[in-house]
Amino acid sequence: METISFQNTLLYQFKSLRAFSQVKHVISTKSSGNISFKTGESKDVIAVRQRVSDFLEVPLASLVVPQQTHSNKVAIVGREDQGKGAFEHDSAIAGVDALITKEKKTPLMALSADCPVIAFFDPLQEIIAVAHAGWRGAVAQMALATVEKMKKELGANPKDICAWIAPAIGPCCYEVSADLAREVVEKLPQGETFIHEKEGQVFFDLWKANRFQLLSAGVEQVEVAQTCTLCHPQEHFYSYRSDKEKAGRFGFFLSLV
Repeated sequence: METISFQNTLLYQFKSLRAFSQVKHVISTKSSGNISFKTGESKDVIAVRQRVSDFLEVPLASLVVPQQTHSNKVAIVGREDQGKGAFEHDSAIAGVDALITKEKKTPLMALSADCPVIAFFDPLQEIIAVAHAGWRGAVAQMALATVEKMKKELGANPKDICAWIAPAIGPCCYEVSADLAREVVEKLPQGETFIHEKEGQVFFDLWKANRFQLLSAGVEQVEVAQTCTLCHPQEHFYSYRSDKEKAGRFGFFLSLV
């Protein structure tokens, strides 16, 4: 990933995603501010979202946001959904953790504070998607569900889809309970390969689990940021594991131009 300074704040981009002229994207940071209405003052959150929208050169009123309920539910959205979740949480697309669109200038955003967020782009069909895939989403195979939705309802060929996994808590830091580890092993194909032990502690590799699902779904190009939100410099990303209920959120924004 590469860092960008915009209006005196720090943003991130994937160089490989930036190479596609049909899309714009950006990952916000702690420096750019909290983008969650659940943990921030509305006026401050809107100001941050406006700044990012300015960077993307799209109106904030066009943004579409999922409510993120730690599910594997996916929604296809269009122009009629523009603005849902942009200015308050309650109007966000309910009951889903992933959004897909073919509409130009209809930016999608997913929020994170440790959970992996995945961006998808099919350059042939010009389809984009964002998905929030924390441990519950990973166990429920959110990444696979998103690819299947793109394939079955919009005609995407998985081998044409490219995917990018944003900064998230890494295998270095994501310690989990024995019960959760057992659930991963029982419910995910090759689940045992995503669990490792170190000094008597058990860790779950969310990066690897999501990447495996994408590859299993037929996606051939997957880039992982390889940046842990917990042990990376704290001024860069919010971390729920570090800050608990008071943790802010950063976002992955993606838009067809």
